[in-house]
Amino acid sequence: MFQSIFTYESIFTDTVVHLVTIPLPPEASYTLAEINFPPGVKQLENLVLAPLPGSPDYSVVQFVLRVPFEARLTVANAEEELALDGYLPDTRIHTVLYTPLAGKGRLPHVTVESASRLLMPPGITAEKLELIVDLHVVVRLSGKHQLNLPLDFGSGGEGQPHRLNRTWSEACRKFSDPGQTEFPRDFFPIPPENKGTEY
Repeated sequence: MFQSIFTYESIFTDTVVHLVTIPLPPEASYTLAEINFPPGVKQLENLVLAPLPGSPDYSVVQFVLRVPFEARLTVANAEEELALDGYLPDTRIHTVLYTPLAGKGRLPHVTVESASRLLMPPGITAEKLELIVDLHVVVRLSGKHQLNLPLDFGSGGEGQPHRLNRTWSEACRKFSDPGQTEFPRDFFPIPPENKGTEY
């Protein structure tokens, strides 16, 4: 037996459009000066990672993503600003991802990244701010495992190839020998104007 490190990464991406309505203090006129959606890794709510029945190498991944925002508005006819912060509506993610060996007490590492942008200029009335936000989500699952592999997959030492290695070598030699593995003559189709001509 010899050991090998097995690593993998499964990636899921999605785009969600949110309509965000933010109440504003009445009796004033506002202009949006700036809005920021901090990118990067996000905290997850209620993460569920469960094996998919009938598919041992896949898992169901569910969670709720909360993306914060920071907005700054200017008040008309006044030398002051209104600062707002909050969250986009909860984004519920439900997907299936490749997670080999996850059912053996080896859970993958889960990372979620997001990036947001306005799809159109914001709408501002006397009592509310309306935003249409395009939210991009990237979910990454990664795992690293140490595997014990049969010795037949390795080398038996210098000058002593194992049976499996000899089989592979023989298959490669046969494939590269035109006498034993003939290249199909119809592999490249003959153009209609050249019918009857051999290549």
